[in-house]
Amino acid sequence: MQKSDFDGYFALREKGAFREAYALLQDIIENQPQWSKIGDLYIWCADFELSLNDDLRKAGAFLDKAIELGCAHMAPYYSIRGYVLWRNGDHQNGLRHLEKSIELNPSVTNLATFGKLLSSDHDKRALWVWQRVLQKDPNNSMAHIYLGIDAAAAGDRAKALLMVKRAEKLSRSGRDFSEIGRLYKELGEFQLALDTYLKANRLGDEPKGVLYASIATCYFELGDERTGRKFADWALQYNPENDYVKKIWQQCQERSNQ
Repeated sequence: MQKSDFDGYFALREKGAFREAYALLQDIIENQPQWSKIGDLYIWCADFELSLNDDLRKAGAFLDKAIELGCAHMAPYYSIRGYVLWRNGDHQNGLRHLEKSIELNPSVTNLATFGKLLSSDHDKRALWVWQRVLQKDPNNSMAHIYLGIDAAAAGDRAKALLMVKRAEKLSRSGRDFSEIGRLYKELGEFQLALDTYLKANRLGDEPKGVLYASIATCYFELGDERTGRKFADWALQYNPENDYVKKIWQQCQERSNQ
């Protein structure tokens, strides 16, 4: 890979301009034929489709293209494919793909993706995975957040609050604060959840539809129906195919009809 062709792309990623980076990556693939046959670049595209647009269909299509062309690094493929399978309801096959990604490369990124899905399934293996993440990266904010989410689900409010305070000290990105907002919501702390989600929005968390749906739920819980409806409508505009977004928007319509 010629460094000059990707300097701009990596610079944009480094400063967090992910939509601009994705647009540049697509331009490189479309207009520089020497790169259009590199399967690994389509894995990058699949990752962007999930993180920016939450588009499972397009992500899957990019992964299919990656396999068709061949990939030098298969661990990212298995990690992203596993996530797509899991989101599409094929949980066991998705988790098997995640396990394969970790066999090939037990990186913090691959472990964290596996841990998130295990936590969402209330799988006891999640604790072991998050402990492995912390062994590799003791200051990993996502590990503290998800250990807090697991604790909240188990009814251990004290541990959950301890984890969220640790996570707040370590977090820097919009994605981190969005997950902290989720933890506060799990604990029934809806004003703290709202404040944290709004901070995530200011920091540029994506995809916007999912974030706005979460913000809408907090406004509903706090009794501000008007603002909640506004955010629910915005959520549907950004990610109309997301199941969570559709669920929150539908609940908004039901509330309006009561």
